Amino acid sequence: MAAAKSLLETLRDLHQAGFVHSADKTTVQYKLQGTPAYLAPERFHGRDPSPASDMWSFMAIFVYLYLGRMAFPNVSLIGGSPEVYLYSIWENLGPLPAKWKTPTTPEYDISYASRSEALGPDPPESRFPSRLREDWTKAVTARLEKYSAMAKTGEDAEVARTAKRLKEELRVKKEAETHTVKVIHSVFRYEPGHAFKGGKGDVAAGAFFFYETGSKVTMALNTMILEHPSVGQIHGIQPEELPHVEQYLGIQYAKLANRFARGTPVETYSTPVQAAQIGPLPIADPKNCDGEHLMLQHALPHPEYTFSDTECLNLNISVPSLEARAETTGLLPVVVFVHGGGFVTGSANWPQWDLARLVERSVKSGSPVIAVGINYRLGPFGFATSSALRDAGFKPNNGLHDQKLGLRWVQKNISGFGGDPNQVTYLGSSMGAASGFFHLHSTEPLFNQLVAFGGSPMLQPFPLEVAEIAYSIITNVLGLDGLPPAEQVQSLLEIPATQLSAKLAGVPIPISAVVDGDIVPAETTYAGLANTDSLKTLFPGTEWCKTIMVGDGQLDGMVMAIAVLGSRTDNLAATLKSCLAAVFPDDPTKVKAVVDAYGIDESNTDTLPVLHFINDNIFGYPAEATAKAWAGAGSKLGTKSFLTHFNMPNPWAGDWQGHATHALDVAILLGNYNKFLSEGQRACSEKMAGDLLAFAYGKEPFPPFSGGTDGVSTVYYAGVGSDKDASHVVNDSDRNGTGRRGILVDVAAGQPEVLDNLLKATALLLQGPK
Repeated sequence: MAAAKSLLETLRDLHQAGFVHSADKTTVQYKLQGTPAYLAPERFHGRDPSPASDMWSFMAIFVYLYLGRMAFPNVSLIGGSPEVYLYSIWENLGPLPAKWKTPTTPEYDISYASRSEALGPDPPESRFPSRLREDWTKAVTARLEKYSAMAKTGEDAEVARTAKRLKEELRVKKEAETHTVKVIHSVFRYEPGHAFKGGKGDVAAGAFFFYETGSKVTMALNTMILEHPSVGQIHGIQPEELPHVEQYLGIQYAKLANRFARGTPVETYSTPVQAAQIGPLPIADPKNCDGEHLMLQHALPHPEYTFSDTECLNLNISVPSLEARAETTGLLPVVVFVHGGGFVTGSANWPQWDLARLVERSVKSGSPVIAVGINYRLGPFGFATSSALRDAGFKPNNGLHDQKLGLRWVQKNISGFGGDPNQVTYLGSSMGAASGFFHLHSTEPLFNQLVAFGGSPMLQPFPLEVAEIAYSIITNVLGLDGLPPAEQVQSLLEIPATQLSAKLAGVPIPISAVVDGDIVPAETTYAGLANTDSLKTLFPGTEWCKTIMVGDGQLDGMVMAIAVLGSRTDNLAATLKSCLAAVFPDDPTKVKAVVDAYGIDESNTDTLPVLHFINDNIFGYPAEATAKAWAGAGSKLGTKSFLTHFNMPNPWAGDWQGHATHALDVAILLGNYNKFLSEGQRACSEKMAGDLLAFAYGKEPFPPFSGGTDGVSTVYYAGVGSDKDASHVVNDSDRNGTGRRGILVDVAAGQPEVLDNLLKATALLLQGPK
């Protein structure tokens, strides 16, 4: 196989340089320059050699070397008439297109037909490849039966040797079939003299498919073919520099009748499913990926993305290579990633969230997993709702419902990729993490474990009243506010999606998940988390998701400075004081305690104290309180939690250099920034990935959180220029060790209602002065 691949690479290079096999032209007078059994049919009729004819010859030689017989029977290696050769091709493939004829085509040639006959119901490319695959299947099945019989009667050592041979037979068979059937299918769609152009799906030199991904071109030498028992044949890729990974990208999991409709699952696929490139993104600002790179303070190359309002529900699957899968027994754990972005931005297609390196790491560490990234609708199409939309039959929280459909697709189909639907770990970042807890409001099992970084159930949904405000802003900006409700909805369906998105770009619109009494039945409160019975009522998912891992970043709150506070002109310290006074009207001592503890001063233009307050209320303490709730309910519900703190400083130039910034935790974990990190920070990345993989396998990567004063957490840390990882396990009550402030705990003094009021004050602060 290596030799065949090497020959293909050589032919590619020669063809791209303008060279083809330059033997003298053949004639029909039996003076053939070349071996008849390996010649492309048009060469019998005086046509010049071409890249396509070279690839025909490659295919014929490869079949002979692999099967030990000619691709077309009854043809001699050293002689034979054109009649016999062309008749054998016709027998195996069916008539070739009449347009391939030349003026010298002899009358005896029966292998050509009219175009309609040649492209009839039984296309040529379906015949020989299927026959070849049948031959392989019979040969390998016979050997497998032989080895199985030996295994039943043999000694333990022989059984072990037999098992190894079985795996090798399977590997060789699949590798050969994947590679050769691809070549053969290509060759039998070829055009004589066809020259390489490099467009998507172009069959150029016969065996090479090229897919454009921005400026990157991926060769089909890296194309993988997976035979899925229910989806059918899927064509994916092997990513560059990641030899232990296959990726199947842009697979549609649901269809949309229109941009506001609920998705319906895709039940059947037209095969082969072309999954070598990412699918369209949900409608959003095209600059969003670059915007998130600005937040992370380091850009990664990415292609020019396409967007769609109805063809955007797709997912990307990264699996261990065939060789890696052959070394395992049974189905593999699955990690499903749901991106963040405040429900208005983000994509599983962005390079920072590529899951291939996580899977490569998993193989190298001996704990292989399958990873899936889900795309879901964002912004107005994913989360806008109003009485007008609901009256028209459009339900709230489309984006969350999309996620459910993606998770159901995984449950139904992941075993065909080698994944275990009963061992699925949900990995969420930011609002993707909060989404995981929204799904726990349901009795429907969608995953088995939850990992939530930078988000918790305390990232609360909006009430319907806020959603109505958002809808009115949208219709006003679009000039629809004067229309009757039904006409507004119709216009929202008809305005070109990209035009609608462009008009709303930059407009502050309060869009998020809403309390709808269905997907999100109610908001989560600290009081609810503190009571096991309330926890069970609010989260029926504790029956099917017993174990969670929750983590926060040391300065997750910086995302609010970018997304919400950046354009504010009010004095944030003064606004915060008024917000605290509004939620504690009868208790000024609490207002003073918070203001003093955080060092909030109206005369100080430094916004960092205010950000610390926001950070602790939205990200820091919610993570701890959630872990405590799951741990505290353990004796009654069988739940368990793990708590992490991400303290690794952002090493790149920008406003937040030196801080552990929002979403950086998952970006570091996935390994897509490793080449830009110090040795120590790369080691920290490896530590984080190792802990996640252990968790996905149902192990305890570090001690679980107890919820009491002796509860421990893991701190992920490595300095900017460090040469080693300094992550460590600490007692979570050690505020110096965790790098967390205990101000909220001290102010609340064991009263969860105080924490709920502080959360309300934070919401008022983010809304801004009235």
